[in-house]
Amino acid sequence: LVEQTQLALSETAALYQGSERVINARDMDDLLSAVVSSSALSMFNAVYLYFFDNPWDIQIPDWMILEAVWLKNGEPPEAARVRYRIKDYPFLHHMTIDNPFIANDVVNDSRIDLNSSRGFLEPNLHSLVAFPLVVGGQWIGAIFGQSLARVSLTTDDTRQIGALIDQASTVAQNLRLIDQTQQALSETETLYAIISKLNAAQDYDTILQA
Repeated sequence: LVEQTQLALSETAALYQGSERVINARDMDDLLSAVVSSSALSMFNAVYLYFFDNPWDIQIPDWMILEAVWLKNGEPPEAARVRYRIKDYPFLHHMTIDNPFIANDVVNDSRIDLNSSRGFLEPNLHSLVAFPLVVGGQWIGAIFGQSLARVSLTTDDTRQIGALIDQASTVAQNLRLIDQTQQALSETETLYAIISKLNAAQDYDTILQA
């Protein structure tokens, strides 16, 4: 009982620390790093955060857009904003809004066709997990973990990852809204500057330059 209590306290402390890091994340990379380093996702070689182009409800979204990457080897991650067409990867249709998708052995998992998923999955992949990002009942994306070695998550591992990702979903949505707002402001400022130059133009050459 003492050992079980100490283990429970340790897991609770780790979850609390992870939650604090998730809540204070400054950007998508920081958010994903907080989730990975505070959970069993750190056992995977690579972890990816994706947003759907539209919430996944009755109608399946067309695209998944890569927002952040965590690599265990510390190498610089690939550029974000890469788009993947969901219909090109049939195994994605086995994900659900309510439960994570877990494949301990992708080679022998009938849900995954490696030949049709090479552009999305790592070469020599052994284990794959996908946890849904859900905000206000809307399924907005997913976090994927890919491992070259076999990884078998326990029930406690899955529960802890799910708890952190529940919090991360809201933070990720807020970060995305902030980014979209900043982009809109930047575009508005640029448009205002162009209009100001056009209004001040006194000849055709100045108009053309503007």
